[in-house]
Amino acid sequence: MVENLSIGTVFYTKSDTEYTLYKVLKTSATEVLAAVYWPSVHLPTATEEEERAQFERIRSGIQQRENEFQRLLQAGQTAVKEGEYASAILLLTEAAPFAKYNREIYELRGKSYFHLGNFREALADLSYAIDQGQTGTEITEYVTQIHA
Repeated sequence: MVENLSIGTVFYTKSDTEYTLYKVLKTSATEVLAAVYWPSVHLPTATEEEERAQFERIRSGIQQRENEFQRLLQAGQTAVKEGEYASAILLLTEAAPFAKYNREIYELRGKSYFHLGNFREALADLSYAIDQGQTGTEITEYVTQIHA
């Protein structure tokens, strides 16, 4: 159960016989940011505020990165569906550094390379997608056609 905690509130959790004390640094409607702390009646120190601000910058950066990845992936998916393979390759190539192990990126890009006749690149991406656990008859058919 989440209670309405205000900034500066100290609370604890219990694990077996050990207690961990926390101090609330920031709250929102859905989250509470707390630091491991020993009880005090004082407001967060300047150092604690700097730590909170750094945490917020990191969290914001992670969210922006995820949003950009999703935008690029969705645009790449749409381009593949519309047969715009060159555009799909550019979008998916831009998305790849955001999620190196996302097998869908490599499968879609491999299929796009295949449709443009770039079989070496297609085989590399499709093989990587398979290595990352992508399965299915469609991907196998593409690889088989390249080898034929």
